[in-house]
Amino acid sequence: MSTSETEHIVSEASAFINEGEFDKAIARLDLALQKDETNARLLYMKGCAHAEFGQLEDAIAAYESSAEHAGEMAINPLYNLANLYKERDDFPNAVITFNKVLQLDPSMCDAWINLGCILDDHKQHATALDCYDAALQSDSEDPLTWSNRGNSLRALDRLEEAETSYRKALELDEDNIASAVGLGGSMVERGDVEGLALLDETYESTQHPKATPGVQALIALSLENG
Repeated sequence: MSTSETEHIVSEASAFINEGEFDKAIARLDLALQKDETNARLLYMKGCAHAEFGQLEDAIAAYESSAEHAGEMAINPLYNLANLYKERDDFPNAVITFNKVLQLDPSMCDAWINLGCILDDHKQHATALDCYDAALQSDSEDPLTWSNRGNSLRALDRLEEAETSYRKALELDEDNIASAVGLGGSMVERGDVEGLALLDETYESTQHPKATPGVQALIALSLENG
């Protein structure tokens, strides 16, 4: 299949996806793939259509096949594949696939961040911290990275360092609720009761469940009991 034919089919499928007609997109792509079953672009688009349709297993199969045939252009299907593995909490395959992505592009911040997230989810906080530090080498102004880095440090009981990260996240994005909650919680864990005031302020402005008065009361009680 010529490049122009592939582009035309991808354009058609994209239009169907944008209109929410995922079944039509998949049918169009399947018809084309009968003639060119190893076309990485078509397989990638098929993975996108299945993912948008909520058919994760079919999306994974399409992205796997796309990556297999994409050669040096495999980074996009691999990245989407890694995120689907993360979404279904397939820890081993997510880690392996994110690492494949990062071998192709070590500066890809989103891959470092998402790898760090799944490592944190599985209590591998020190390795997650390394991921966030790697992401910051490419983009030192991303508040999400600083916030996640704070979470890892807090889980490692490195509270003052965690607070520095949370404060940096809030400096970059003053509406970063997760960082405000993390900062308040970390301060309280250090015995700094000003953290309760920060949690109260955060709750008043956001109604965030982790800053609720009930949570604050439990934290205050734990401080009183030493």
